[in-house]
Amino acid sequence: MTIRPPNGGASAPPSTDPSPADPGERGPLSFRRIDPARNMARFYLLALQPTLFGDVSLVRNWGRIGTKGQAKVETFADGAEAKAALGRIERAKRRRGYVEPGA
Repeated sequence: MTIRPPNGGASAPPSTDPSPADPGERGPLSFRRIDPARNMARFYLLALQPTLFGDVSLVRNWGRIGTKGQAKVETFADGAEAKAALGRIERAKRRRGYVEPGA
């Protein structure tokens, strides 16, 4: 007996945009800044998460690679405000030399 999906086995059309430009839609952002001359090995994570009350939280984690680090959560009433804050912080970290792992 063969079980077929309800759509008759047809697959969904492929996405035309493999990486959305919207910072909140691509999942958590991970950055690293490593400078052996200064004994620096840092990480920085940014993520948007919905709250139980319909707000959006911007979760930031940072610290030395290999440690638990610190965390900060900022809550925004509007998702657009949260995405703007995420973009602002992302640009600041890139200016300071943070890069995505594997880049």
